[in-house]
Amino acid sequence: MKATYLSLTLALLTLAFMTSCGPDALNPKVEVTDLTFKKTTATLQPGETFQLTATVTPQDAKVTFTSDNAGVATVSETGLVKAVAPGTATITAQAGDKKATCVITVAEVKNVTIFNKLDGRKYPSGSTIDYVATISEEDARSYDPELFFSVLQTMQYDGRMTFDTPINGGVCLGEQCKQAKNLTLFTAKVTLTADDEAIEFGKEKGEMTPLNTHIKLNTKAGETYKNRMTIEFAPLTGEGETLKWTINLAITVK
Repeated sequence: MKATYLSLTLALLTLAFMTSCGPDALNPKVEVTDLTFKKTTATLQPGETFQLTATVTPQDAKVTFTSDNAGVATVSETGLVKAVAPGTATITAQAGDKKATCVITVAEVKNVTIFNKLDGRKYPSGSTIDYVATISEEDARSYDPELFFSVLQTMQYDGRMTFDTPINGGVCLGEQCKQAKNLTLFTAKVTLTADDEAIEFGKEKGEMTPLNTHIKLNTKAGETYKNRMTIEFAPLTGEGETLKWTINLAITVK
């Protein structure tokens, strides 16, 4: 009888403890003190994906992702954004009471995009490309940035390439090339051939058109070459939009 009474008393005490402390006593709430995105904007084309990475304190805090316009861009539980259709969407990450946002712009598909082989992304007109590479001293003697023109339909353009800092080497736009000596501006009338067409003694069908610009960096090991390159294409017909990209070069010689 005493044993039964003791067991009942212990059960009641346990129940009272759990009731008074509530579920948070067993699963204490984690206080989130910081939540940020490394990038707060991104421009994609329909069908492209972009991985958002949130930095959260403490690191084990649960982060959830939502999109305010799933018709433009969706986001997975892990922060993988997929572009659906032209427009803008805001992706919000939340952990505890903290929030971070990233504005995704899905651009209309233009005739020409620039493909950066280093990050595997295509950049539409209006984009700024941060081209960051590490190369050997031998490659620095004549370095060709791994950039390509992806073209939907063969067209002729007035091409324009500028450099903030003069370069030496060789520059190309399409099939038009020139030796560069202290060059800051290169202009040429160019034909950009569609990816699905071939050029005899040029590119194969299904290939993109390489930039083929070779820069003599004259940069020593341990140093970083920096320059800003701008590329513009204006339709020769005078009709249609001028396409433009800004490329920030940061090339470290090891």
